[in-house]
Amino acid sequence: MTNKILPESQLHELTKSFQLGDYSHERAVELVAATVTSIVTEPGDRMAGALTAVLGRAGLLELLIDGFELPKVLEKVRHKGGTEHLEEMFGDLPGTLSDSRQRWMPRFSMQSVSQVLERSYQLALQLLLNSDSNWPVGLDDLGYGAPPIIFAQGNVKVLGELSNGVSIVGSRACTDYGAKVTEKLVGELAFAKQATVSGGAIGIDSHVHNQSLNKSLPTVAVMAGGLDR
Repeated sequence: MTNKILPESQLHELTKSFQLGDYSHERAVELVAATVTSIVTEPGDRMAGALTAVLGRAGLLELLIDGFELPKVLEKVRHKGGTEHLEEMFGDLPGTLSDSRQRWMPRFSMQSVSQVLERSYQLALQLLLNSDSNWPVGLDDLGYGAPPIIFAQGNVKVLGELSNGVSIVGSRACTDYGAKVTEKLVGELAFAKQATVSGGAIGIDSHVHNQSLNKSLPTVAVMAGGLDR
C-alpha cells in the first residue's frame, strides 16, 4: 500500500531516525500515516480520530491516497463494522465525511510529508505515537480529538511522566504581580517535584519555564506553531 506514495527505500530513509531500534516497516508506515493525518487535519479533528480507530492509521492513509472517495470510505467503514458507531457520533455520516474530504484533500501531498519528516530529522526531533512508552497519557482524555503524533525535542521521558504535571498559562503582557504569583506556584511545584507545562510564549508562559529551569524542575513547552518556527 505504501508503495503507492513512497518507494521502500525512501520510506526507510525518511523514518529510520524515528525508529525505536532496528528498522521496522510497520512503524515506518505508522509514522508516515500519522504525519499525513497531522498535516491534513486541524487539531481536535474527531472524524480523523474516529476513522483511525475503525480503520487503523494505514487504512486511513490508503483512503487518502486513493482520493478519499465517499463510496469507498463508506464501504471500508461498513466492512470494519464501524458504520453504526460513526453514525451515532456524527449523525449524517456521508455529509460529515464529505465535509472532511473538502478540508483534507487540498492539504494532502506526499511532498509535504517528505518535507515534514526531513525537517524533523534536520532539527533532531523525536516522533512519538500513542503506542510509544513516552506518550503523555493525559492526551488520551481527548479521545478521538487527540493528536495523531507528537514532534518533540529534548528529554522525551518527561512526557511519559506527566501524570502529576501541572499546566500554568497566562497573559503575554503579564504584570509584576503575575510574575510573582507564577514564581510562587512553580516554587511549590518544585517542592512537590511536579513538572510544569506551558505554552512557550512571552509573559507568564516564559516565566513558568524559566522558574522551572531555575529550580531544576522538568518543564514542557507546547509550541503552537511547531518546533520549526
